[in-house]
Amino acid sequence: MTKGSIVKCDKCGKDYYYESTGNQWPGGKDRETAYCPYCKAAGPSEFISGFIYTYKIDDKGNPIR
Repeated sequence: MTKGSIVKCDKCGKDYYYESTGNQWPGGKDRETAYCPYCKAAGPSEFISGFIYTYKIDDKGNPIR
């Protein structure tokens, strides 16, 4: 399962794309944290058995992978 959204960094104020993969259920395996791809500040986190990826976004709001 993959879910993604655009979030704003609390430190630098830039928008970036946040995507989590794997199984998401209460009591997941580990806490994974998203880090801003611009300034590396810690962002959202969740308990999942998977990974979190972050991407810079282009002028149209699309992730740059």
